[in-house]
Amino acid sequence: MSRLSRRLILLAIAFALGLALFLPARLLESPIQSQLAPAQVALRGTVWSGRGMFRNAAASIPFAWQFEPAALLRLRAGWRVELLAPALSGAASIGSNFSNIEIRRADISADAGLLPQLHPAAAIVGLMQPAGRISLTVADALTAGYGSVPAVHGNALIKADAFTLGSVAPQPLGSYQLQLAARDNIVDYRMIESAGLLKLDGGGSITLAGRRQFSYAGHATADAALPERLRTSLQSAGRQLPDGRLRIDYKAAW
Repeated sequence: MSRLSRRLILLAIAFALGLALFLPARLLESPIQSQLAPAQVALRGTVWSGRGMFRNAAASIPFAWQFEPAALLRLRAGWRVELLAPALSGAASIGSNFSNIEIRRADISADAGLLPQLHPAAAIVGLMQPAGRISLTVADALTAGYGSVPAVHGNALIKADAFTLGSVAPQPLGSYQLQLAARDNIVDYRMIESAGLLKLDGGGSITLAGRRQFSYAGHATADAALPERLRTSLQSAGRQLPDGRLRIDYKAAW
């Protein structure tokens, strides 16, 4: 192939990409809603930049996007997405290619009570009546492959402030910070900060495919004000140590 032919091909690709990026964003509403039903999405602007609204029975979440040309250097189509609702706010760079979705430079926070309402798969968490504020930070890159059980790779930080499980206790159990490290279908987690009525140290893993399993190994320290119901549950799951802490080695299928 001659140098001229290569240049013509590159020009044709650049022209097609430029044309696609300036198409009206509303052309994407139907295929997006087919994946999110029964939730609805409304888009305004172009594929390059615009604003939209996500709606389901629980919430209305405005958002905005801006195309990121730098993502093309990683062979991805990428956008900087901002979430603009008080209950779900923050920003993340999201890119995709034929094999996976990538999240970079993410700093997102949400009301804990909103999370179970965003997707049917998380509805069971709503039975515990969670409250507080949950935040997710991704400094480098977190990738997830396509499929019903995506292969996940990368690191992230999760914080839970004034975390409450209303079905267990009306007052906050504590504030926590966890470091996540994902590889293939396993997510390892480690508690790096813990304070409140229930203090935890240790870590474990969550297996997402095959023999799905949740595990935790570490210690729990229960304040005297912790509800008796929860204290009893902890004692049944662990072993009392001389210093008052509970040693917990827990595994369960899910």
